[in-house]
Amino acid sequence: MDRASHLWYDIFHNATNTTKILNVIVGRREITCRLSKLSKTDVQKEFNLAIEAGKLYQCQWISDYYNFTPDDAKSNNNEALRLAAKHGNLALCQWLTHHFGLTSNDAKSNYNGPLHLSARYGHLDVCQWLTQHFELTMEDVNSAQALHEAITQGHLNVCQWLIQHFGLTRNYLNSDFVLNAAVDSGNLALCQYLADQFGLTPEDARVRDNVALHNAACNGNLELCQWLTNYFSLTTQDFKERGQL
Repeated sequence: MDRASHLWYDIFHNATNTTKILNVIVGRREITCRLSKLSKTDVQKEFNLAIEAGKLYQCQWISDYYNFTPDDAKSNNNEALRLAAKHGNLALCQWLTHHFGLTSNDAKSNYNGPLHLSARYGHLDVCQWLTQHFELTMEDVNSAQALHEAITQGHLNVCQWLIQHFGLTRNYLNSDFVLNAAVDSGNLALCQYLADQFGLTPEDARVRDNVALHNAACNGNLELCQWLTNYFSLTTQDFKERGQL
């Protein structure tokens, strides 16, 4: 789609009256004038800001106007794809991939890659698409780290999918971190699922002087305190370990 087509698309699909039409035209002119004065590095920043704002057509326009290359899109460790994944914008992830010919190498990362960011922010559809489109393996993306990201933020549906898709078992995880991070997220259903899925034991709950119970108490989460106590058969002594009583 050329620049003129983008402009008319905005007018007829986003504008419903004369005032909005004029705003679109003036806004596009302002963008053109402003960007024409910027360096390529600054334009790259504008491109990434448009991705963060979820402005697909603005990204397309900037890319066309400045003749962005795959190297431009992949700059700063594939920041464009990582930002689109972080903000859960599947359409932008797909456009970046197809328009710039991104490959599985652009999606691979041991930490803070597109999959990790989409997992951290709970975007299940993006996690699924990235994994399936790029045919990512456990080794490609350190899927255990992606699971840790999802657990920390309490995203049960993302955790369930990652575990099932990558076949993650207790052997790939730090068991006490899993429970403590789930407790910190405050998501009781996630704690219950992980405890059952990985067969967590009272020893897992009692590590580091009962830090899981301590954190639940400090966060004022009565439901989690009750569940931890009942599920792991904790006693009064466990409460005293860190002075909860």
